[in-house]
Amino acid sequence: NEPFDAINLNAVLFLGKLKKVSQYNIQKRKVLS
Repeated sequence: NEPFDAINLNAVLFLGKLKKVSQYNIQKRKVLS
């Protein structure tokens, strides 16, 4: 159960990072355009 939780946590953090990056890129595009 412990390894699964660690993998799950990493996945959540990774997805959170992707979301932030995509939102940041969208905001950047709005400013540029």
